[in-house]
Amino acid sequence: MIEETRFRAFYEEMFPRLWRYVHRMSQNRSECDDLVQETFLRFLRTAPDLDEKEAIPYVYRIATNLVRDKWREGKSQAAWLEETGREEAVSPSHDAGIKLDIERAMEKLSPGQRSLVWLAYVEGYDHKSIASIVGVNSTSVRVLLSRARQRLAALLDESDGPGANR
Repeated sequence: MIEETRFRAFYEEMFPRLWRYVHRMSQNRSECDDLVQETFLRFLRTAPDLDEKEAIPYVYRIATNLVRDKWREGKSQAAWLEETGREEAVSPSHDAGIKLDIERAMEKLSPGQRSLVWLAYVEGYDHKSIASIVGVNSTSVRVLLSRARQRLAALLDESDGPGANR
């Protein structure tokens, strides 16, 4: 069994990172806390003695699977967002506009694409680590991540086109 101080340190380091990841994938603030807590509970039940190098990707894999399971329950993203509402702060500054464009484009990606983009460009994981987290081989990560980037770029191009809110 993992010692309490070791787990507490791991939890305190990982909670904010994992929460942002799950929130970005799910786009649901109220479900996010539950999913993150469930992730840590499952981690403690299944692999509490992993060293940190192995534990971090394992925790991300658990969280990824929980979000996927949530989507498989039959709720569409629109219904999920509609149930809880979403807080969006809009600032008149240019940087805030860019951030909002990126957030809106990320929302339009599938959860799997959001996961890949987040793990690669926010968390900084390499393809091998991402493959371990999402449960595919590293060659597939390269292809899937490329498609996700292309889709994100296309969505961002749309937001700059005619009729964009600027």
